[in-house]
Amino acid sequence: MPSSVSAFSRPKSQRSPPKAQVEAMMLPRSGFTVVPPEESAAIWKRVTDSLGGLFSTATGARDTVKLNVARAVAMAELHARFQVDAWLHPQIVFASAKFDQGNAQWDGAKQSYQSFGKKFLTALFGGGTYGKTAALSVWVDLEDMRGKDLYVNQGGLQLYMVPSGHDWVRIPSGELYADSARNATAVRLALAPLVTRTAGTKSQ
Repeated sequence: MPSSVSAFSRPKSQRSPPKAQVEAMMLPRSGFTVVPPEESAAIWKRVTDSLGGLFSTATGARDTVKLNVARAVAMAELHARFQVDAWLHPQIVFASAKFDQGNAQWDGAKQSYQSFGKKFLTALFGGGTYGKTAALSVWVDLEDMRGKDLYVNQGGLQLYMVPSGHDWVRIPSGELYADSARNATAVRLALAPLVTRTAGTKSQ
């Protein structure tokens, strides 16, 4: 497993990972040397700017040739300056959560979306609902210098749509990523198999 990691996420979506930074929470305590994300972000911006961006001016589509060049150049500089041998990309993704009787579960996470009183009345008189709804998870991808995936996993963050009767209610944007404890749990769920496996390997 790699010992030095850059934990900057190349832009893949409009969502940003929760404020509980991935690299600050678990990786250093597990024996990884982590390059500050500001360093890798600056390198990535400089490289992509030098290429005139990563999107075709004619079609607006992402230019995969430029993307591959940018990745190779950025990784080479990270390795030369910081001896990085892997790149960790965290991002927020949509996930499908199973819900039943006021509780939802997905990607190792659990979340209650009904009060105790509501659950009690539902259990007493019936009328509970079950099914699937939209949720958010922290997704991480650790790749080596050649772009090969070494580790991919995700941990449940929070519900995005809450079941309400026979409809769904979207969580207000101001409440997204607002729970620091839930943010930390999602990061831990996403990274736990990686850091546990690495620690086990080093102890042998």
